[in-house]
Amino acid sequence: MSNSKPSFKKKKSEPQQYWSGLPKDILRLILEKLPWSERLRLSLVRKTWKECFHEIKNAQEFLPWLMFYNWDKCRGCRDENHGNSICKLADPFVQKRFTVEEATKGTERDFFFYAEPCASSHGWVLFSRVICEMKHLFLYSPFTNEVIRFPGLEIGFSDMASFYLNPASSDFTVIAFSILVAGKLEIGTCHPGDESWKKFEFCGDYDFICDVGYADESFYCSLSNGKLGAFNIKQQEWKLLWNLQSELSPLVYLYAFNGDLIMGLGDCNPRSLPCALWRFDLLERKWVVVENEIIEKMVIFRDRTSSLSFSVPAEGNARESAGKIHYLFCKRGTPWSRSFNCVGSSWIESPNYEWMEADSLTRIWIQPPLQRIFRASDLLQSGSGKIR
Repeated sequence: MSNSKPSFKKKKSEPQQYWSGLPKDILRLILEKLPWSERLRLSLVRKTWKECFHEIKNAQEFLPWLMFYNWDKCRGCRDENHGNSICKLADPFVQKRFTVEEATKGTERDFFFYAEPCASSHGWVLFSRVICEMKHLFLYSPFTNEVIRFPGLEIGFSDMASFYLNPASSDFTVIAFSILVAGKLEIGTCHPGDESWKKFEFCGDYDFICDVGYADESFYCSLSNGKLGAFNIKQQEWKLLWNLQSELSPLVYLYAFNGDLIMGLGDCNPRSLPCALWRFDLLERKWVVVENEIIEKMVIFRDRTSSLSFSVPAEGNARESAGKIHYLFCKRGTPWSRSFNCVGSSWIESPNYEWMEADSLTRIWIQPPLQRIFRASDLLQSGSGKIR
């Protein structure tokens, strides 16, 4: 685990000298009017401001941010003052980009080389990297500039990892699904600080893993032969829920919305996306078409990697995108959007993100920690339920 400076630099600005003596209730009213990113920056200045920051409930900002990075900058450098990686964050609400100071500085940055993002939630991104024929997963937060590593895993011919973090409790789990040999599914769970993975093996007609999604206390895994299974993290049980008995597109996208599991299909050309979503009915154990009235209450953000895709409610600053899907066509592209309920609708540049200038940095969607900032120390305590 790394210990570095926070991402948002403290500034000796005018609020510090004019607001320092304000009563807490008045200060809270002022901070409520500011964008979340500005409140976060000010919370780093004084303890009272930090307390107000945590007391304010987010009701306006739901759009995801974009994370830009290049871990390979000056890879050959070993001088402590050179060769730092680049990491930036883009806030669509204020249309600004922020630079993460000293991102993955020094020798630790070697661990980031060739790492691929797996999932994002509450300000943390799960990365995966193969080292010496072992898969190594680690969490990185650009908001706190901290890293948490996990033990290595055996590499399967098809595997996918994700994680779950509940901002209202101590629940935190990293999960890895893997097909080690034909027909055998291995599920591994791990918590920050664990020295090994807890593994479960299930035999059956398991094939290529399409996507993994979390909804209502379970991780769902879809496979290319039409199977859908759920692993309940509390009961530690795996159940096969659906067998379509036909091959699915390898680009299956699973989303969670209001506790429901939503599925969308894709292909190699995102511009030909079908204008339909399916919801899995747990009682009937079948997929049903999602009604337009539900689609209009959500916004979907799709990445080139299915596990980096998610949905948000069409509220606050996401209300204008109701019933739309935003997509990152390539690693260095600008997000585009289209409407789900309009057959044949064309893709247009996403209005919330069109202000971003082009560069050579890789970019992914990231869910900012709008409800609570989790530091590495919080997650390390989560295994024993000690989050305060």
